[in-house]
Amino acid sequence: MKIKTIVTSVAISTSVIFSSCTKGDGPIDVPGGSKVAYVKTTPVSFAGGSSLDLEGENEIKDMQACLFQGGIMTQVYEDLTSTDAGYGLQVDRLEGRLYMLANLSEKIDLNTMLISSTSEEDFFKTAIDMGSDGKTVNFFTGVVELSGPDTYSYTAGMERGVARFDLAVTSGSQPVKVKKIEVTNVAQKGYLRTPSEGVSTPEAAGSSSVTVEFDEPVTEASKGFLYLYEQKNSGMQVIVTVEAAGQEKTLTKSISGDISRNTVYAIKVNKSNIDLYINANIEEWESGADTEIEA
Repeated sequence: MKIKTIVTSVAISTSVIFSSCTKGDGPIDVPGGSKVAYVKTTPVSFAGGSSLDLEGENEIKDMQACLFQGGIMTQVYEDLTSTDAGYGLQVDRLEGRLYMLANLSEKIDLNTMLISSTSEEDFFKTAIDMGSDGKTVNFFTGVVELSGPDTYSYTAGMERGVARFDLAVTSGSQPVKVKKIEVTNVAQKGYLRTPSEGVSTPEAAGSSSVTVEFDEPVTEASKGFLYLYEQKNSGMQVIVTVEAAGQEKTLTKSISGDISRNTVYAIKVNKSNIDLYINANIEEWESGADTEIEA
């Protein structure tokens, strides 16, 4: 199963709608006038079609951007406004990596990073904490490599910064009802981008248990019941409270492997004779690859 991603298309134009700050020399003139990139975000559906999308999962509330040249942040763009042409960004020269950041205006201070001459690796390790509602922030990041002077259009995929958890319930002759799911040892912060060393957890991220209680017991499926930041696995467990054959039981399953961004983790609760068990399937949102963890 593939879940839709956002694709960002960038085209060069001669007009602009943007708010930006620059570190270093002023704009460099080239034939054809100023260099202005228009960034247009377009959702791409699952392999199975847009009907598999979840409401609100791809909502873009705000957009920012920053440019790295020579590995150092040199320009930032805030309060980007979408027009029919997309988001307008002015660049000094067609060189460097341009990062698009969605839904992070309340979580990162790009101007402070600019003043501090932040490196790309330090930028990746910006820690994103929980939102005001105590839940993960559904943010996206994407990057394009500016390779002028003759290349005027670019495409970048906007990758989610979170992992999604789905629930599937299979009942036999006796219905199985899932009433509550708890995930233990969950990091409360995640990195902006995956660092060069791979999946990591920010220092001093802290950890806690996250509990989801369903208003009505789940007897079939619940998609996107929980989102977590990418993190190293520090003894995470899934604890499921179910009712089967009139009895309430608690099932515990250790999660194997780290939690990766832009990935769906499917918790499957089944009943076989008297035994109940949990399978966890990992499905990449982009590649759709599966890894099964036996109960």
